Amino acid sequence: IFLEARKFSYGTCVRPVVVYGGVSTGHQIREISRGCNVVCGTPGRLLDMIGRGKVGLTKLRYLVLDEADRMLDMGFEPDMRRLVGLPEMPSKENR
Repeated sequence: IFLEARKFSYGTCVRPVVVYGGVSTGHQIREISRGCNVVCGTPGRLLDMIGRGKVGLTKLRYLVLDEADRMLDMGFEPDMRRLVGLPEMPSKENR
């Protein structure tokens, strides 16, 4: 998804960033700190970045859960529920 976002945003002011587990967070934090409009990530790492104060949800306009059925099968349901249940997550009507 990140690679597709990067292709579609090429030559625009839209900046996608990817965050996922299994790799060092340092590079990912630096990329987020440079600013971004689209964040592609796994639920666990995204929750980690939110917890560290590196990603905010107050201006979130769209939340896309790609392959949600697969994430549920892989045991990500608690993280997905925590993510959509965060107090700063905009209401369904506003995203």
